[in-house]
Amino acid sequence: MKSKTDEFVYKTLIAAPLIILLAVSVFPLLFVLSISFFNVRSYNLTSHWEFIGLQNYLAVISDRENITAIMNTALYILYALGIEIIAGLLIAILILYVNERYRLYLILPFMLPMLLAPIVVAMLWKQVLSYDGGLLNRGLSLVGFGSFVWLSPDTFFNGSIPLQQSLNLTHGFLSILLVEIWQWSPVFTAVFLVAFSLLRKEIIQSAIVDGATPFNVFKDIYIPMAKPLLYGLILLRVMDMLKVYETVWVFFGNSSVFANVNIRLVTIGIEFRNYSYCAAFSIIIFLVVFGILFLGTRVIDRAGRLYYAD
Repeated sequence: MKSKTDEFVYKTLIAAPLIILLAVSVFPLLFVLSISFFNVRSYNLTSHWEFIGLQNYLAVISDRENITAIMNTALYILYALGIEIIAGLLIAILILYVNERYRLYLILPFMLPMLLAPIVVAMLWKQVLSYDGGLLNRGLSLVGFGSFVWLSPDTFFNGSIPLQQSLNLTHGFLSILLVEIWQWSPVFTAVFLVAFSLLRKEIIQSAIVDGATPFNVFKDIYIPMAKPLLYGLILLRVMDMLKVYETVWVFFGNSSVFANVNIRLVTIGIEFRNYSYCAAFSIIIFLVVFGILFLGTRVIDRAGRLYYAD
């Protein structure tokens, strides 16, 4: 039976993190939610706030620049995730074919970009992608392709490719994707390597003895083993990509053409100082992110039960 001292310590240990959570998360969220129903700007911040109901929310969903920012964010996540998964898988397969003694020397260079701060990576790539003297344009010129204005809304082949503009396949957007893929594809490589290393050699050897081809072994054994870990990483990367700010800001500032949700929120809140409008936009994004997180955790849990069940 627990003593009163043990019970006090137990309740204290539970209460302390709950109080911290309320202080840093719940109360600020409730405050943001409350001001989203008022008209709060810089000129009346310390005076009377006019109650306007859902007007801020209606204004957010009817603003074309907000829709553009949301579409930019969605396409960014969709393109980057797809390419990073494929690139990470291909690199992992190549590493698996290398002798185990030398794998570490091959893995380490791939992991280095992840250790750099995003703002440093953005500044580095801005120089690489520079039209005058940029390393990428110099390399392309040497092989006869000429130079491109990478940090611009221009499209390839003068926009002659169907849906190129609608799908945001512009020089500038692809430049942002290039930086993202270069820095974070190694994360997927690491996850695939960890998942593949969990496989016992006996399982693979048994499959080969039963007549499975290398492709079937990869498709039916390796990939299913990696799925739960992959789903978890995808969810984490989506959450991380929703916070991308540095690269877009360093490349294009607050340009509405390339602005994602974060750039748009900073523009509304800091430049326009429309705090209640910014709060309403933030709440909408919060609900979307919460929905993604809820569905993602359900998928991960289901995958874990299916593939790792005893």
